[in-house]
Amino acid sequence: MVVRRAATAVLLAAAAAVPPAAFGSPVRINEHLTAADLDSWRKTAQDTLQAGPELRSLSDADHALRILTNLDAGAEEFGHIWCGAAAVGMHGGQGLSSIYHGIQVAEALGCGIPDSLSTVARDLVAQGLYGTKLEGLYYAALVSQKKGSPPLDLVKRVAVLVESSGLVAGDDTPDSLPTQDNAYPAAELLALLAELAPADSAARADAAHALANIASLLPSSAATAASDALLLHPLTSTPAAAAATAPALERGGAALLRAAAAQLLSLRRCGGDAAAAWRVHAALRALAARADAPLAVAFAPPSVSAGALRSGGGGAAAGLSVRTLLGAEPSDVAGIVVRSLRPHGTKAGEENLLGGPVVAAAAAASGTGVWTAKGLESVAPGRYIAEVSIARGDGAQEETVSAPLVVTGAASVAAVRFAVNGEDVRGGRAKAGARDRLSVAFALEGDVAAPQQCSVRLRHAASGLSTYYSAQRSGGGARPGEYAATVDLSKEAAQLQHRSGDYDLALLAPWAVLSVGWPMPIGDMVLPAGVEVPVGAVHMEFEQPKPQEWPLYVRTLLHESDVTLVALPEKHHTFREPDRRAPAPLGILFAALVCAPLALFVLALRRLGVRPERPSGGVWGVAYQACIGAVLALFVLYWASLTMVVALQALLPLVAVTAFVGRKALVGLDAPRESPQE
Repeated sequence: MVVRRAATAVLLAAAAAVPPAAFGSPVRINEHLTAADLDSWRKTAQDTLQAGPELRSLSDADHALRILTNLDAGAEEFGHIWCGAAAVGMHGGQGLSSIYHGIQVAEALGCGIPDSLSTVARDLVAQGLYGTKLEGLYYAALVSQKKGSPPLDLVKRVAVLVESSGLVAGDDTPDSLPTQDNAYPAAELLALLAELAPADSAARADAAHALANIASLLPSSAATAASDALLLHPLTSTPAAAAATAPALERGGAALLRAAAAQLLSLRRCGGDAAAAWRVHAALRALAARADAPLAVAFAPPSVSAGALRSGGGGAAAGLSVRTLLGAEPSDVAGIVVRSLRPHGTKAGEENLLGGPVVAAAAAASGTGVWTAKGLESVAPGRYIAEVSIARGDGAQEETVSAPLVVTGAASVAAVRFAVNGEDVRGGRAKAGARDRLSVAFALEGDVAAPQQCSVRLRHAASGLSTYYSAQRSGGGARPGEYAATVDLSKEAAQLQHRSGDYDLALLAPWAVLSVGWPMPIGDMVLPAGVEVPVGAVHMEFEQPKPQEWPLYVRTLLHESDVTLVALPEKHHTFREPDRRAPAPLGILFAALVCAPLALFVLALRRLGVRPERPSGGVWGVAYQACIGAVLALFVLYWASLTMVVALQALLPLVAVTAFVGRKALVGLDAPRESPQE
């Protein structure tokens, strides 16, 4: 208690000595790890292991097992899934990284590790240790450390590779930026080698110098802020690494740690990536373990009514939740003082709504981590940013943070007036057409900040389609006043999609000035719900517009489906019925009429006494008649079943044969006529 009183006195003196304009705008940390975050990581790890080696790699399984180990969750039930894959990875056939992750998985699941590496694995490790790639050197050194102790001359070679890859400069002045791809494994490897090297050896000095160079680059830029924050784990993973990077991190100060904490908290939702989740958790654990780790401060709940502040009774006052980054209650908080309270959107130091610093009282029950501030009775409803000073330890260490606060007030909607064409509607129901004007006027009453505008909603009862219109405020001042909105249906018919029928009319006031009902979640924030006041109903009749015929290609073919807001009517395709064929007797009749001339020709020949004789021309004449018959038969087959391509392929050689045989037949006919003359 004495320590807390002394710390509070120090904070009050600091608040009085520092002018409001000197207050900075530090990075806000109003969130911390929650049980839901840990459950999400646990589920990610379990899903990764359950998927098996068919869908996940040994690296994924290794990081999933690390998450479960950090969360004190068992993983023995996954041994039958991954032990075989770990054995295959340790053999070396899948690459150098699989050897290391296979050993890690086997150790975590208790699968058993061979005393010595296979010949393939030893060759890969040797190539990695004396290669020119940082990734190969990284995994080879880790495998060597698992099986003994890596050569300490690796420190020099790692430093050279780091410099040649553009990570850090050779001297104390960095000239390049680290990236997550090469800085993280380099820092992890250097931390391991610095711990393994003797205390006064040149290898430890070289490793410490390289680690300090990496730490001196933080923060590098906004583009690499996330990867910079993840580096806090390897840079402080071993005592030797922590000692080497401590001066650089201390030069960054609280601003560096708060920025890193904010980045890590923003990365905690990893979307099922076990490796990313483990890195974020490891970095947060490393940051939270520091004595100067930032705290997460937020008002609990984030919104409080003005009436509760004025009552000032017990838990009705504003509560400040103070937690570590891991969600635990800090043990070194000696005192909390609210220095200033400014409207949201203003800069720090421009305005302070408090008459003086407000001292927060410690929570009565241990484990809640909530401090109560009771000096905010005069705060009007609105959105604010509070500057909070926290004394830690013996009060010599002070931390200033920002926390948002929403103060709500009780408000009501009164004097509602609903009119059509200037005539008041009685009974809550009205009729309107496409040429009418709807007008709504109302007033906000209560101790609230006046919003710039409210909204009027028209909702079609049948389809649920809603259209919103702005209700502008009349007059000025900070107090609520009259609001009015006018809807010209002649101009809004298209917006309402010419939908006839009943419409529900309601007033909507913003959440920032009203306090009704239970809070509703919006993203990660919990804000008080706004108010909705039903006004009445109106039946509207609209004439359907004539469809406009557009020239071809003036609009895209899918224009109607691209711009519609409702489901289009389903189109049913109707195919043309096949042509009706003539009855069979009629077909037979016309076939007979076609054949009748041939029959008449044959009968005429018989009456004239013409009798067919043997074909002249001998054998060639008979062959020619056969070729003509084959051509006619081919045409019949073409009309019956053959395609044109097949018919032409058969006709071409047949025409050649027919021409040759016909010539021979003509020569045979000319020979008898020429013989008597000779």
